[in-house]
Amino acid sequence: MAFFWLLTTVPFLYVLLRVIDPFRNFRWYKVPAVVLLVLAAFKFQILRLFAGPMFFAPDLPVWVLALSSWMLSSFLFFFALELAADLVQIAWLILRALFRAVDGSEMRRDAMVDLALLVAACVLASWGMCGAKAAPELRSAEVCRPDLPRELDRLKIVLLADLHVDRMSTREEVEDVVRRTNALEPDLIVLAGDFVDGRVDQIGYKLEPLKNLRAQYGVYGIPGNHEYYSGYREWMAFLRTLGIDMLENEHREPAGDRLVVAGVTDRAARMRKMEEPDVKKALAGAPEKSFKILLAHQPAHAREAAEAGADLQLSGHTHGGMIVGLDRVIAGLNHGYVSGMYDVGKMKLYVSRGTSLWKGFPIRLGVPSEITVVTLLRK
Repeated sequence: MAFFWLLTTVPFLYVLLRVIDPFRNFRWYKVPAVVLLVLAAFKFQILRLFAGPMFFAPDLPVWVLALSSWMLSSFLFFFALELAADLVQIAWLILRALFRAVDGSEMRRDAMVDLALLVAACVLASWGMCGAKAAPELRSAEVCRPDLPRELDRLKIVLLADLHVDRMSTREEVEDVVRRTNALEPDLIVLAGDFVDGRVDQIGYKLEPLKNLRAQYGVYGIPGNHEYYSGYREWMAFLRTLGIDMLENEHREPAGDRLVVAGVTDRAARMRKMEEPDVKKALAGAPEKSFKILLAHQPAHAREAAEAGADLQLSGHTHGGMIVGLDRVIAGLNHGYVSGMYDVGKMKLYVSRGTSLWKGFPIRLGVPSEITVVTLLRK
């Protein structure tokens, strides 16, 4: 919770003092402006009053959840635009100061500029939410290994990640993902965590189409951090009823001793005092000459996985950074990994941009969601 206070309090104070400035020349319209600013900036803290233990999935009408997400997104865009405008203005004043004295009052902008920036922020938030609701695009990647077992040459893996099904999601969206996945005729389907935000009795029926996923070597999944926020044990049991083999620091050998599919739990297990991710345990006993795939929701496990002998790690969690530019920040928070294929020692790491998006900040600008096909090639 401390993270959300930090995320919103600093921008809130900046916008409050820089734009509204309720302590200077009081006007009646500043009161509703401050109220709206509080509602937008402290969305998470306010909704928590209604969320109870389900902080990420408050039991509120869909329109309230959608409106609050839009207000928060608009507020953060407005803060970023105001900050950028101030930095440009400061740079301009410094240049002018090199030639003549500059009056400090020149830092005060016309109210029409702030209004234009606010409108731009609302447009960006609306555009970004439309991008977040768009159907995921198809993205392909190849893993080439000369020592790949011949039986696995051209093995087609479909990776789904970060479905984040919640009260704002529809069953039809999940059905569309299943239909498009099966149309690819995959040999193996893996789901890299963050299936849900909400309780099984609330939204379980929306995930039921996942039972129709079909692949020669099966369907495998791992928990993400959001499963721990939404009732971990209940969801793990429910997902298994859909035919998904949920891996908790363990592995399977769906093609004999030639292929290993391993999976770990998530770091969020620590706060729930549950079994934490253990790459070595997940791969323990795996045939030495097999091709080893590790499913880990967070890409941060990559170095450890490479040292443990994994050949390919498939992850999600980052959502690709959601916004062009912001993706560099997200990469910095995830050991440099944010989207696409990486070399980690002898291992390949693929990080999905996510098949959907967490609705708490449902913005995608230039970073579309994806259904990923990873093909193994013996060359």
